[in-house]
Amino acid sequence: MTCYIFGGAEIFDYSGIHVPDDAFVIAADRGYMHCERLGIIPRLIVGDLDSIETDVPEKVRLIKAPREKDDTDLIMAVRSGIDAGCSDFHIYGGDGGRMGHTFANIQTLSLISSMGYTGTIHGGCFDMTLQPPSEREYLNKGYSYVSLFSLSEYSELAVRGLKYSGRFMLRRNYPMGVSNEFSEERCSISVIDGEILVILEK
Repeated sequence: MTCYIFGGAEIFDYSGIHVPDDAFVIAADRGYMHCERLGIIPRLIVGDLDSIETDVPEKVRLIKAPREKDDTDLIMAVRSGIDAGCSDFHIYGGDGGRMGHTFANIQTLSLISSMGYTGTIHGGCFDMTLQPPSEREYLNKGYSYVSLFSLSEYSELAVRGLKYSGRFMLRRNYPMGVSNEFSEERCSISVIDGEILVILEK
């Protein structure tokens, strides 16, 4: 099952967001305002609920946590989605604003991956996902750049369909994989060892 999570960061253009009617939708605290604007009633609202400034429909389940807690609101949302049987997570409103929150959400992608699930943060002009050892294809949806960063000390990968293709060794402390480009309609990335962050920018 696919889970759509709305975080509290600003979303300036809602036109590219399409949530299936049967999707499991969770609002992470202030992310509820995005659901309202999209006309979506989430299954859950999670967090300390200190940023919701409107009435919530009675049929929406609330999971309230203390303000001082270890889990971020987004991690609470992910755990709730996993408990509901979700394995694929699409996160909106998870970038921009405070840089600390953005980096925390990248770490949340790593948490999702470590549990064997997939997660993507959708920003205004990019999509960002984490890839463990595996082979995946990425479609060129009008992206200008594809950047690959090692989150492990070293990551070994094989790339096809990009301007710079071949077999590479990326290091965590050197951004060699920044600003590659599609050379075909889709590319294939095989992570042989390590873990990488894939950022597709428009």
